[in-house]
Amino acid sequence: MDLFASLMVTMAAFSTLWALHLPLKNAGIVDFYWGVGFLVIGAVYALRIDQLNLYQLAFFGMIAVWAVRLSFYLIARFAAHTSEDQRYAAMRTNGGSSFWWASLPKIFLLQALVMWIIATPLHTALILPSVEPLGTALLGFGVVLFCIGLVIEAVADHQLARFKSANPVPTKLLRSGLWAWSRHPNYFGEAVLWWGLGLYALALTGSFVSLVGPLVLTLVLVGVTGRLTDDHMQSSRGAKFSQYKQETSAILPLPPALYQQITKKSRPAT
Repeated sequence: MDLFASLMVTMAAFSTLWALHLPLKNAGIVDFYWGVGFLVIGAVYALRIDQLNLYQLAFFGMIAVWAVRLSFYLIARFAAHTSEDQRYAAMRTNGGSSFWWASLPKIFLLQALVMWIIATPLHTALILPSVEPLGTALLGFGVVLFCIGLVIEAVADHQLARFKSANPVPTKLLRSGLWAWSRHPNYFGEAVLWWGLGLYALALTGSFVSLVGPLVLTLVLVGVTGRLTDDHMQSSRGAKFSQYKQETSAILPLPPALYQQITKKSRPAT
């Protein structure tokens, strides 16, 4: 029953965002809810529990820290741009006159479902009883991973925001800091922190379902979000991005020299 309630709340929230985006003609507002939505799912469970134990409170606190930081960053990014995100703008153009209603299942409800699936660590940690079958060592490892991922994501976002502020015309590429080692270090940080949350929930409950969310998130970041971002950068930056893509790891941060050595060995001889 709790699972159904959190799913319905998530679907209702994204449906509301869809209705709000119609007069604005900017589907980018869906990003506002990406951090807050997980916090809301956790709140749905927390309100139905008589008392959260210390481990559950710590888990909910980690979710809150991540969600608040990400939401402030996304809202600030949205406010800095007057046009719709290129991903959604392309979908709007391709969708034509039917986009207004097709966007509900294709963008908003789809993201609601993906969010709910990724939230499996919340489902287990805040619904299942805390049994700690795998000990506190794994709990601690989960916290460490979460902290590492959070720092990487925050630093990458800060570096990107500062670069865009200094270069308002989208012709240059950020190739310094974390972005010298990965084309998407913010996505890497996101994946790492969610694996930390998943391992924490696994240690707390003994349920391997906790790892489904981090796995799905990683697949989405690598196979969908990362590729869409690369496609947009390729079309807008051309040869500059082609060189960057050839010389820099996609997600996993690697020294450029090492990455180029690895990929050179893996390329077929010409």
